[in-house]
Amino acid sequence: MEIAEGLTGNRETEGKQPTNHHLTGPTGLTQDEFEYLKQFIIEHHTYYVAPEHVNVISGLPAATSTERLDILDDDRYITGFSITGGEHRLRNYRSVTTVHEFDHHDGKRTVVLESYIVDVPEGNTGEDTLLFADTVVRLNLQKLASVVQRTDRDGNGDGKSLVG
Repeated sequence: MEIAEGLTGNRETEGKQPTNHHLTGPTGLTQDEFEYLKQFIIEHHTYYVAPEHVNVISGLPAATSTERLDILDDDRYITGFSITGGEHRLRNYRSVTTVHEFDHHDGKRTVVLESYIVDVPEGNTGEDTLLFADTVVRLNLQKLASVVQRTDRDGNGDGKSLVG
């Protein structure tokens, strides 16, 4: 893992550590494509945390949930939110989702990057929380992919890209 660099501190980050990133490319991307995406991972998917209290994980299930939109940038394709209350296992939960387009040898590609941070609930292990949250994120991204594919198949998309 590489630690994200180049991020400035403020009152919110004083005395806290930046989260670590798994900076190895996922299946389906070349190393050059992933190198291009690293800048966005470091810029938008780094959280400052007190390491003894939180783990970086993915997920968002809830019986009930009160959420706050933290960022919505249509020009840069960024959205983020925090959970501020509700009946669920995800306390102090924050997320950021970004969309990136780049040229690939067989045409344009669109990649969605999603990151989350949440406290591990009392009585749970970090591993349990990670498994639980990763499953939810994977299902949400699969649903997003199926909606995009259906939209494209039904003639509502251009078949090439979600961005632009």
